[in-house]
Amino acid sequence: SDPQASHHVVVRGLTALVDHSLIYRMDRADAPRFSILETIREFGLERLTASEEATAARDRHAAYFLTLVQSLDAWVAAYLPDAQEILDRLETEYPNMRVALAWLRETGDVAGLLDLAANLNFFWQLRGHLRDGRDWLEWGLSQDVAVTPQSRANAQLTLAGVLGTMEGARSALPWCETSLRCFIEAGDAPKIARAYVQAAGLSLSL
Repeated sequence: SDPQASHHVVVRGLTALVDHSLIYRMDRADAPRFSILETIREFGLERLTASEEATAARDRHAAYFLTLVQSLDAWVAAYLPDAQEILDRLETEYPNMRVALAWLRETGDVAGLLDLAANLNFFWQLRGHLRDGRDWLEWGLSQDVAVTPQSRANAQLTLAGVLGTMEGARSALPWCETSLRCFIEAGDAPKIARAYVQAAGLSLSL
């Protein structure tokens, strides 16, 4: 399909919805965003749930936000020159990401939930969402399902960062050390370096 033609279809559709006051444009300097009245949102969700497309739509929604956090390199956001912009974008999208996380939990997609929550490493710590981060990560890590060692280790390292901020090094270090062993076994140099840095920082605070 022609991407430009698809773009024009989307623009025309959004324009029609705005013209009929079904959605409204939010004032933002960086990029156009649209929102919807709560009553209309609820009606739309009811119609979606009644259709055969609800599951596929929610799967696509969750997949989009996992791709987004990966494309933003959110897991190392604090070390990037555009860290503030990345964290601002994640903050803007956080209501959507919470919906995605809830859907992944509801459907038992533990691997997807852990991947999304783990990539939000610095977002949890630097934007005051520590309790949320801990809850999602602890739930995912407590599930007795098959998850790749790498996904589990990523989540463990992120949980170590969250717990280190919330409760201190003694709670966090075991998770950090467990993840480090997995990264060493996998030969994942970037994650090995990240885990060593985190373990060193936690050790210094004991």
